Formats: sequence, C-alpha cells, structure tokens
Amino acid sequence: MPRSPLAFRTERLLLRRFTPDDAEPLVALHGDPDVMRLIDTGRPVPRTDVLQRTLPEFLTEPGHHPEDPVTGLGVWAAEAPATDAFIGWFALRPTTPGRPDEATNTATWSTPSPARSGQRPADALRQEAL
Repeated sequence: MPRSPLAFRTERLLLRRFTPDDAEPLVALHGDPDVMRLIDTGRPVPRTDVLQRTLPEFLTEPGHHPEDPVTGLGVWAAEAPATDAFIGWFALRPTTPGRPDEATNTATWSTPSPARSGQRPADALRQEAL
C-alpha cells in the first residue's frame, strides 16, 4: 500500500492518513460482521456505502491535506509495523467539537480487524500516541 506523506509509528502501530488505495481494505473491514457487530448499527456496511460515503469522508477529514496544520487530529489508517497489513482505523478529535486548539484529544472510535482481536490496538494508540 503506498504510504501517505504524513505518518507516525508506535511500537505496535503505524498510523497514516488514508489514501484512495485503502478502499478495498476498508470495504473488507466494514463488511465483516465480526468487526461491525458491536459498533454502529451492529451490521456490516454495504460496499457502496463505504466507497461513496465512508472513504470520501476520511479523505476530506480536517488535517488530512498537506496544507492543513499538523495537529494529529483526524482519521488515521492503522497498520501493523512488521507487516504493513491494514488492521483498522482511529479517529482523533478534540474533546470539544470546534476547538482544534485544545490540548487534550481523545481516541473516539476504533475498528480492529479480526486478525488483531485481543491485541487491543485502540489501547496501543491511547498509551503510545496520546
């Protein structure tokens, strides 16, 4: 998968901005009933929804474009550093909507892939990135 220009690495995660090349891994992730059963509606998301709504939203999230200030906010694709395998995504947003200048950000949502179940990538993000 081509790397986005903005990325950072923790011991257990490589976080980078989404690219259009992430379409298929994102479709697979959001289409997996085991992943989606505890989030959103509890049902897999149709391919067309991921391609027409989810990925475009991720690609236009504030902080995604090179000219945006580097705040760490936004949606990040997560990969396993050893394999570069897509394992999910994380959204980092200010604690108060509309206040990007606040110092405290929160991990608001994570979607681990079944291959990473039990390894808690959301916890790795919170502990290592925040």
